[in-house]
Amino acid sequence: KKAMGRITGDGQYPMWADARLVPQIDLLKIHHYDNMAKATSLKALEIAMRMKQVEDLPFPVGTHLNDEQKDILWAYNDHDVDATFDFYKESYDMIEFREELTEKYGKDFMNHNDTKIGAEVFITELEKSGVPCYSKLNGKRVPRQTPRSQIALKECFVPYIKVEHPAFQMVMNYLAAQTIKETKGVFSDIKCTHEMVKWMDPKRVKVWVKGSKKPRRLCNLPEGTDLEGAKFVAASLHCRIDGFNYDFGTGGLHASLHRRILKSNDTHTIVDIDVASYYPNLAIKNKVYPAHLSEKFCEIYEFLYNERLRVGKKTMMGGAYKLALNGTYGNSNNEYSPFYDPQYTMTITLSGQLSLCMIVEQLIKIPGLQMIQCNTDGITYYCPNEYLEHAHNLKTWWEQVTQLELEEIQYSRMFIRDVNNYIAEYTDGKLKRKGAYEYKREWHKDHSALVVQKAVEARMVHGADMTSFIINHRDEFDFMIRGKVNRDSSLHLVYPDGHEEKLSNTIRYYVTQSGGTLV
Repeated sequence: KKAMGRITGDGQYPMWADARLVPQIDLLKIHHYDNMAKATSLKALEIAMRMKQVEDLPFPVGTHLNDEQKDILWAYNDHDVDATFDFYKESYDMIEFREELTEKYGKDFMNHNDTKIGAEVFITELEKSGVPCYSKLNGKRVPRQTPRSQIALKECFVPYIKVEHPAFQMVMNYLAAQTIKETKGVFSDIKCTHEMVKWMDPKRVKVWVKGSKKPRRLCNLPEGTDLEGAKFVAASLHCRIDGFNYDFGTGGLHASLHRRILKSNDTHTIVDIDVASYYPNLAIKNKVYPAHLSEKFCEIYEFLYNERLRVGKKTMMGGAYKLALNGTYGNSNNEYSPFYDPQYTMTITLSGQLSLCMIVEQLIKIPGLQMIQCNTDGITYYCPNEYLEHAHNLKTWWEQVTQLELEEIQYSRMFIRDVNNYIAEYTDGKLKRKGAYEYKREWHKDHSALVVQKAVEARMVHGADMTSFIINHRDEFDFMIRGKVNRDSSLHLVYPDGHEEKLSNTIRYYVTQSGGTLV
């Protein structure tokens, strides 16, 4: 009963710090695996850690065990304890970080995830400066917040925002005309005018021609179709300039070439510019703050930013200040946070996107310049070498207008699938891997068949023959694939002779020319 009470809750979990007899480390919480988006089982972690043996519970839950089965279960439990201890060792740095924070602030940070640490550091500094983040209601501590029944987006642009390209003007005018009641899903299924769709991708616009009941893609309409009285709906808020799509949303500006390889050479250079701590500095420089926290919010934000530079980005407190800086934007749209003010959220994200448009529209005036990517806090472009100095001058102009700082680097090559999946090679030969090309992955991500990413990189970056690379690759774990079915399903290995073998619900397997078939 005690064990089941811990599993099912029954008011016993979580066990608060003041009720514990022994200090406790909750690896689930530290790694934020109690978040559904990152939920990870111990079995998946065993596979990611490349343990030699991965086991599932050997009997159905609720089975009455005989003596022999008890011994099997004992060994199974012992294996899981070993796996948990191995993961604890992999978490040493995170635990040490939390120990130092607990000692510095006199608060228990031991089982906080990174986002919660960032919020706690910011809240602590705010309250030290005299800004209360919580109030008392019926004897309970509740966060101070600024909920909004509606938000007029025209009030969410910082003063310097000004765009001149008709496509970007179309986007800005659309936004300025909107009043929203929630911040999620507001930039999908956009009702458009005929003038708006002139600057949109015809593949992404549905049209109801007068008298028709079913929509058609704008790109599929016969030339000369009468669009008088037609209705237009775009899948998302975007615009198209010179065949390049720019997507706008609550997360940030996104755009990218697809399935391309680009190389810096005698005529062109790949240039990447990122805004330093974009969303924090956008708030600091423009005095944008959650309404209930006053302008003092920006002062503390700036203090944390400067403190991070002072103590060093690689230090323990530098890491804590980074979490405080980066987590605040997300918490401004978290209805459980004392930073909650969705108008602040929209002001930062819309101003951030339109600010990038201001430099994009100047760069694309350069003859022969090609946009490569836009991704929330920066842009990448392919610049003719004769105009590199002019492009650099545009960077300086933008910094003066916005009071923000752009960090510039150059790539020697880029291998691009899309905006979230690419390899970029720095001029010193080091690689930046994103999305599908990453193989140094976080623990909660799928570590299956990493030989694929490594072979593709060997082929594209180093010119290796992929077949030879795979045949000669000697890390057996790189070939293994994680398989999993729900507890109410079952996995069977069926051999060519018809013999079946029942497997655990979580397994590793590899592709071979012999063996059986997974069912």
